[in-house]
Parts: sequence; structure tokens; C-alpha cells
Amino acid sequence: AEETPKEFINRWAVDFNKNTPAVISKYYEPSKDLEMLVSAGFWHHGFDEMLRAYQDDAKDIEYYDSTIKDLRVRRFDNTAIICFEHLFKFRVFDSNEHVQVHIRTTSTLRLKDGRWLIVLEHSSPINGQPRAVLIPAPPKST
Repeated sequence: AEETPKEFINRWAVDFNKNTPAVISKYYEPSKDLEMLVSAGFWHHGFDEMLRAYQDDAKDIEYYDSTIKDLRVRRFDNTAIICFEHLFKFRVFDSNEHVQVHIRTTSTLRLKDGRWLIVLEHSSPINGQPRAVLIPAPPKST
């Protein structure tokens, strides 16, 4: 059975935690027409720029606890528009600071050869909600 857009983006959120650019990039259309606008103010044009952004992040930070809430999906044949709140945390390697991010993301997906791919992703802060806040480090597991 064909994966639904909801299943696709929930899988993306889980794989976001893997901190592996080669894994997360498989969710995006391998095209120069890909657009990714991130809540930190950067606009990445094309697959190569998006991949470099994830590669650069992987050198400096480690993502964890990526979750989605309030997911909404509209599907039109081979296109889907999805909106959700993305919550995730990251650890900065150099300082060992931990940050909680809470943003709203809208993605446009295209079904190609039986697979959904992100062709446009736009994240922005949420009115009345801090985009990023310092948090205590999680307890060390024993």
C-alpha cells in the first residue's frame, strides 16, 4: 500500500533524530528546484544546498527528541500540503548547551514513482511561542 503523507512526515520526524544527512536528505526531491526556508532565517535553494546545510549542522550539533504535533494534511492527487508544529532539541558540541526548538512547518510534497518527496519546506516561529530556548541537559543514562 502507498504510504500516506502523514506516515511519510512522521517517519521524517523520527529520522531527523538520526543526525545523518544521507538519511534525512532522502526525504527531499533531488532537484535544483527544491526550496527550504528555515526558521533561523536561511533559504536553501536546491538539493545540494539543503544537503550542505544538514552536513554543516551535523558538524556542530546533534538533534534529538524530534516530534510533530497538530499535523494537518491536504492532498490533491500527486501533491500534498502538510502543516505541523515541529518540536525538537539539539546539543551544541562545543559548549554542550541544549536547546529546545518549537516551530511551525509547512511542506509541499509530490508523489513521484510511488514515493512522497518534499519539494518545498518552510518553517517559521509561532506567534507567542519562543522559537528556541536553552534547556537543561538530559540526565545521563546509566
